Amino acid sequence: MSIDEGAATLQEIGAGITVFVDTELAVGPSIWLGSPEAVIEFVNREDTADFIVVARGGTTTFLTPALVAGIKGIITLQGAPTSHLGIISREYGIPCLMSVGFTSGNVNERGEIIPPDGTILSLDISTTPRGRVMAPQDANLTQHTQALADAAPASENDAPADILRFANGVQGGSVGEKIMQSRMQTEVLTLSDESLNRDLSTAEVNDLLDYYGWNVWDILVARISEGESGLIPRQEYELLGVYMQWRLHPRWHRMITESVGVDGLREVGSVARKEIGTKVNPLHIWSSGVPTALGRGIAIALGKHDTSYRTEDLSAAMQFTRRLYRGMWADQGAMFTASRNYTAAILENHWLERFQAEKTVITDRDQRRMFQKFNGGTGITSFLLHFDNRCGVADSGPYPLPGGGWMLVRDHVLNDTEYPWATHVSDLPYAVTSVMFFESGEEIEKTLVDIGTMFTTPANYLKGLTGYAVYLKATEQTPMSDLVLLDEAGLVSLTQSAEAAASRLYPQIAAMTERDKILAGARVYYTDFIAPIAKAAGTWDALLAEGFYDLAGVADEVYDQITAPGKAMELLPPHWGGGAGLHRI
Repeated sequence: MSIDEGAATLQEIGAGITVFVDTELAVGPSIWLGSPEAVIEFVNREDTADFIVVARGGTTTFLTPALVAGIKGIITLQGAPTSHLGIISREYGIPCLMSVGFTSGNVNERGEIIPPDGTILSLDISTTPRGRVMAPQDANLTQHTQALADAAPASENDAPADILRFANGVQGGSVGEKIMQSRMQTEVLTLSDESLNRDLSTAEVNDLLDYYGWNVWDILVARISEGESGLIPRQEYELLGVYMQWRLHPRWHRMITESVGVDGLREVGSVARKEIGTKVNPLHIWSSGVPTALGRGIAIALGKHDTSYRTEDLSAAMQFTRRLYRGMWADQGAMFTASRNYTAAILENHWLERFQAEKTVITDRDQRRMFQKFNGGTGITSFLLHFDNRCGVADSGPYPLPGGGWMLVRDHVLNDTEYPWATHVSDLPYAVTSVMFFESGEEIEKTLVDIGTMFTTPANYLKGLTGYAVYLKATEQTPMSDLVLLDEAGLVSLTQSAEAAASRLYPQIAAMTERDKILAGARVYYTDFIAPIAKAAGTWDALLAEGFYDLAGVADEVYDQITAPGKAMELLPPHWGGGAGLHRI
């Protein structure tokens, strides 16, 4: 149904933030999914594709089985379009409104207004940032006058007011980045070979701490407003994970550096240019050191030590990351993607030539939908395997094409055996790499942030997809010479396998205790932020032999503090969104 056709018979009952624009109304009965058990029960129905799902938070993993089953639309009470769920809804092409405030419906035990299950809803996502939820004018819904009075036009800045602008008043994006550059007292953001072969000065460490604070905010501020997961207590595990990184990773940094040296770290960083389907990528190079500084801030906030403690480890972690970046960029330029106009076209030319030679041209709408489903299915499986974070998803680019247009290269890691729960996805390959071609001439604004995620304006960039090439990497050790180029039948088959694996994994995670979920998520951060580097350096077995996974005592140091009621949300916004913990030395 078009917007005009529905206007005469529909009433607005809520408004939120449009994730991507579409001129068609998404129409279907509503269903509220408030728990993992409700999600599992819902997907056992035969008619899931008819429904518009209403949920609380803006996280992907909570709704995984529903997304896999196929639904008509998504409404969340919390969250922003740059959240994990926003990303996946775009990849699947499922209409989505986030941070919706309803003015009609029933009030639940938490004071939230929600339409009764079965209400025929229409999602109007024809405009951005504000989208509308509508219902038939004759729907028997209770109207809440206070909600009407409080209702305000939704905007993409519907995040807590104290995190919309970095603590020192600097805005995000290229303008803010230039301001931060101008405030630096040293040249530490430039990867000169001279600076890599010595210890950092106190002034250089302090400059990096200042920049880290802005950089983390610039990357993650929209994510802070995702809200509750319902499946995975991510805020708690993120805090525990970076604390564990601060406590233990400096030892592993020293072991790796002593083993391969400065030049060896540069060579490890160069893997990001030379290979696809690898976790040596912009995200993991950034994560090899920046979260260590965040973990230090959490330790200070929890009273474990003061700012003078182990400053040499903080400095060494920064150099560890700088040396990896030098290898990734292959020049003595800027350290961060943000300083390079939010682009990371890092792959060597022979890859780009191969991708173009092996491109499949998209000729019709069904073919585009097939690829979109593949992209969404592998993406959601990767998110779930990595406990609702981006450790298994990595973009690079954009890569300009000789005849005009551009390419985006995306890795989805589907089966990392470092995680015990990966047994539920054991039939999947280690990774797939999707190369996406955009040659339609449509103007698309592209931003690739430092953790290797591409955001575009307009958000539904896949409408401009003109071709693809997809490569399968069977195991983590598979050489580049043994990659498999997938045809359309291969994509369809792998989509089915990935979605089936996600459906198997979801109830296993749902059945975990709260503590086990937090420890598992922290394990992902702790492992992923250094294991790919150690493996590429040939030192992983040595780390394991030295007790890499002897974590119980370290987790117990802060577990009770972090999981105290309200503590995670007290700590997370100021530390992730305000640089509160990045204390100078």
